[in-house]
Amino acid sequence: MRVTNPVPVGATFGEFRATIAVEQTWKGAVADTVDVSTIAISAACGISFREGARFIVYASPQVPQGRLWTERCMRTRPLSDAQWDLATLGPATPP
Repeated sequence: MRVTNPVPVGATFGEFRATIAVEQTWKGAVADTVDVSTIAISAACGISFREGARFIVYASPQVPQGRLWTERCMRTRPLSDAQWDLATLGPATPP
């Protein structure tokens, strides 16, 4: 997934949201782009999404907010650090 629009939302210690261009998927129906939220503080397992960076993203829907949520504790990480994940997950499909 490639980050296309990371923006802070909410309070200082609140939420950070990134629009992500989906390149591959392993589970579930996913659109070509998705908005993914995380906590705004990396020390609290938030993800530091950067424009143009590629990540493997593990996300789950948050109810009742209706958003996708991720954090480092869910294994979301830069794609360059995801060799084990890619080998374990096997072949992916386009969105």
